[in-house]
Amino acid sequence: NLQTFTGGIAGSIRTGTTIRDSSSSVDVAANGGLDYFADAGGITGYAGYQAMVSGCVASGSVTATGGMNTSAGGLVGYVENSTVENSSALGTVTMLADRTAPVTRAFAGGLAGSSYGGTILRSNARGGVSGRSGNPYVGGLVGRSSRATGISESYASGNVTAETIYNSSSSIPYAGGIAGYNGEAGGLIENCYATGNVSALTLGNTIWAGGISGTNLDGATVSKCYSTGSVTITITSDPSAPGASSGAMAGGISGYNQETGVVENSAALNRTITGNTSSAAQLHRVAGRNEGIISNNIANEGMTVTPTPTWDKGPDGLDGADAAAQPAQQVYVGTLGWDFSKIWIMGANYPALVNNP
Repeated sequence: NLQTFTGGIAGSIRTGTTIRDSSSSVDVAANGGLDYFADAGGITGYAGYQAMVSGCVASGSVTATGGMNTSAGGLVGYVENSTVENSSALGTVTMLADRTAPVTRAFAGGLAGSSYGGTILRSNARGGVSGRSGNPYVGGLVGRSSRATGISESYASGNVTAETIYNSSSSIPYAGGIAGYNGEAGGLIENCYATGNVSALTLGNTIWAGGISGTNLDGATVSKCYSTGSVTITITSDPSAPGASSGAMAGGISGYNQETGVVENSAALNRTITGNTSSAAQLHRVAGRNEGIISNNIANEGMTVTPTPTWDKGPDGLDGADAAAQPAQQVYVGTLGWDFSKIWIMGANYPALVNNP
């Protein structure tokens, strides 16, 4: 497939190019049609090969429509082996991968639609994010974070919605308050938080949604993060049909912690985790399902999980150790080991980032 790049300042940047201390308020829209996939961003559609976006603000909306691998980001559509730092995206992000395209894996993120080996540092996204495709990867900050992408000291506050448009066993929505997908070769989400609500809908039977990451796999780690928004999963076909909910997973930190994934030293402070699913679904306070490592996490003791699971409470369990809905600073420091000298500062109700207000 062919590719188009659209951005508020530049269509694409690469090979050491930097966009620094710049802003754009224009609304960005890209349509790749069936034969093209569109990368669209509030500053640039593509940043690759050691490019950098630093100290930038994009306030316009971003919309991308196209075929496979279409990517929409509030700041950058697609980050490849490049850096985004000290930047903000304020507008809404919308992605639609065309219904009749042959392959419809596509990405939407409040800051970056997709990151392959990138670095996201001290940045934030505040607009709502939505994506519809056969396999939508949608995150409050990054839709798909892959190939050892590192995300640190960053936050997202917009609501997130991912929806499949095919009824297929391979159609999976990935939705997360920070990243819909966190994986491959040791990806890292560290010292981050998300406050938006996360919602995922599918016509099929598999759905992964989490307050920080929809799924976490292949050595990827979520560490020293918290989320406060509600997480909701919906099977839009018959959720009570045999096997209809078998792949439905949701958690306050990660929906599905796969293989060698790690979820550690984090706080699930969500109000609710909800699914219109049968008892075959897997919903828990920290991670819906775990095949990796879960270690030393806490969860809001008043959180409501529906359907009610078989509780697995404790610091290393799917439901974490009981904690107050708004823990005191000493809990983050003494129990979770967070750094309140250089990274975190206590706000009125929750921690904030010292270098990313």
